[in-house]
Amino acid sequence: MPRCIEKNVDWVTSLIGHMAERGHTTVAPTFEAQEAWVAEVVEGVDRMLFSKVSSWFTGRHRAGSDDTPRNSLIYVGGFPAFTERCAEEADAGYPNLMFR
Repeated sequence: MPRCIEKNVDWVTSLIGHMAERGHTTVAPTFEAQEAWVAEVVEGVDRMLFSKVSSWFTGRHRAGSDDTPRNSLIYVGGFPAFTERCAEEADAGYPNLMFR
């Protein structure tokens, strides 16, 4: 999503700062958070027309790939909602991430 690359870079930069302040060197999402996010994204994408056709968005972009399952993990909830979700996670101290 080119329109939000700056937001993603800022969020990851803040996350790295959070980790450095606490001496963490690795981070990963919790299994539950990962499953919930994928389910939310898939639900949103399933409502979109582009999820019904062959394209690079769905992984079916080559001739003869009709047996390839369509799959897309593009967040379609909009930039304001995405920005809010990122802020909520950071403001709460990253509760859906595991640090070491």
